[in-house]
Amino acid sequence: MERPGYTLSVSSDGGTERPQAARLEVRLPSGRRWRARLHTPESVRAILDEWSRWGERRGEHSGLYFWAPGVIVVREISREGVVALVEDLIAEGELELAFVPVEEGGSAA
Repeated sequence: MERPGYTLSVSSDGGTERPQAARLEVRLPSGRRWRARLHTPESVRAILDEWSRWGERRGEHSGLYFWAPGVIVVREISREGVVALVEDLIAEGELELAFVPVEEGGSAA
């Protein structure tokens, strides 16, 4: 999706009308690319519950926390919300803090 000052690619998980997670890639005019994953609170809760059930992530502390570089939690995933998120981060100079760089030859999140 071409926007003034950047190009945005969005790929949502599950193909549902109300996705719980999505991958974003932002390409700036300089050619630099940044990626992030969006999760809703419900998505994070489901991940924590699954890790707790299966004992993933640090044994006895499994399911107590979730973190990852380039992960942003949003109330809901919508086209308007994604555009607002990216434009706010660019305007505030925080895109490079919230997203992670895409290495040369790499793909989106």
